[in-house]
Amino acid sequence: MLYLSYELYNTSYKGGEIISNLNFKTKSLKLKKTSMKNPLVIVNDVKKLQSALNSHRFIIIFIKKGHYNLIDKKVIVKNKNKFIFGGEGVIFLSGLEIITSCFINHITFIIKNNDSNVFLSNSSYVLFKNCKFIGFNDTKSDAIYIEEDSNCTINLISCSFTLLKTGLVLNSNNTLGSIIKNRFDHLSIGISNIQHGSTIQDIFKIKHNLFKSIKNYAIDFSTGTKILENTKLTLLSNGSDFSRTLCLNNNLAYIKGLGEFEEINTKFYKVNNSDELKTTLLNCSSGNILYLMKGFYFGDFTIQKEISLLGEDMNQTIIVPQVKNNSNTPQYGIRILSSNVIIMNLSIDGKGNKLLRDTCNFRDGIRYEYFNGTNNVFSNILIKNVLRRGISIWPKAENTTISNCKIFDVCQNQGIYFSGSGVIEKCYLNNMKIGIEINDSSFINELYIINNTLCNHNLGIIVSYYLKNTFFSNNFFHNVKIAIDTKES
Repeated sequence: MLYLSYELYNTSYKGGEIISNLNFKTKSLKLKKTSMKNPLVIVNDVKKLQSALNSHRFIIIFIKKGHYNLIDKKVIVKNKNKFIFGGEGVIFLSGLEIITSCFINHITFIIKNNDSNVFLSNSSYVLFKNCKFIGFNDTKSDAIYIEEDSNCTINLISCSFTLLKTGLVLNSNNTLGSIIKNRFDHLSIGISNIQHGSTIQDIFKIKHNLFKSIKNYAIDFSTGTKILENTKLTLLSNGSDFSRTLCLNNNLAYIKGLGEFEEINTKFYKVNNSDELKTTLLNCSSGNILYLMKGFYFGDFTIQKEISLLGEDMNQTIIVPQVKNNSNTPQYGIRILSSNVIIMNLSIDGKGNKLLRDTCNFRDGIRYEYFNGTNNVFSNILIKNVLRRGISIWPKAENTTISNCKIFDVCQNQGIYFSGSGVIEKCYLNNMKIGIEINDSSFINELYIINNTLCNHNLGIIVSYYLKNTFFSNNFFHNVKIAIDTKES
């Protein structure tokens, strides 16, 4: 497996001069320029290139401007730990076959068919950086195809894929490594066949990719995909959380589940008004992204599927009451009856409807009432002017994140009422009887309450007397009669 130092990673070739101090290392070798005898070679035709690739002598290969084309076969990389540098005007026409570990930088691949694409096999570990893969409008070709069950690892940094069927076909028992800042443009599918036995090395290193004019979907994944977490491989079980993480980290890319995850997709809905929101909530599927444009939305709204609800602007995407509050049929800003829900970047204002009297007409801003729920995120939300609670989590929900929320002016009870595990962080709570109340210790696994600001309360934080596995850190209290108190469960 290759490990590139910063210096080699940024090495370039310009006008016959090598720009770098050329310190680098591999898993089995540590090499420096002073200790190597002629480790470099500069080539200007395809035969010299293939000869250099076949040689054990040369580690670093610089390719001069030109077209590189072997008649009826691909250029083959078979000796391990080759570092191949191209530049503007370095164009491969006959494709590339890689059966070892290598680093390839700044090469353009013209792909007429699958005989001229890039093919990986034989446990190769490959990093492409600044490479272009260009097909034709009528092509049915894949830019990079990895042989099934070949234990390969692929990394793509700042590459582009244009006018192809598929950018990357991963296939079973291969690994998707770092996929960062790539562009996939005018393809049927960006990355496909993440399937049984495929491994995701780190989902958070698949980020900042742009999928534009994709005919079908950006990325597909299927049953049997594995996730590497803390050096341990586990089977992917939460398809909704997986797909929305990929979606949100990759410019709202359309992610599609297959197999047992067939009903999951991150289809994107742009919502403009209350009626559209109510209709979309009824008709959407798990994994979908609902994007609320600026404006007023007259609640209350119920979420019953594993979706993401994102506002265009926290201060200008506002959920307000539809009618006056009625104690017999209370209304909420948002009511949730599902796991795997994300709500971000919007406001809920119980006095926001100016046609109603200036009273609080939402009982709670957000009410979560799905038993044994998991993996919910509430972030960057402004809640104000509600009767009972800003955010109410009851019954228990595991792994809930409440972050960067602002809650003001709760008339009766708590800013946040919480049962379960997760984190409450970087929230600002002002003017309510109780800032945060943690309920029922028997439900709690681990809960972190950190970096919050609590102002103008009778009680800042109240917890069960028998509370276990709850951690407090760096919370700030201002004008609070009692900062932290306990209660009997």
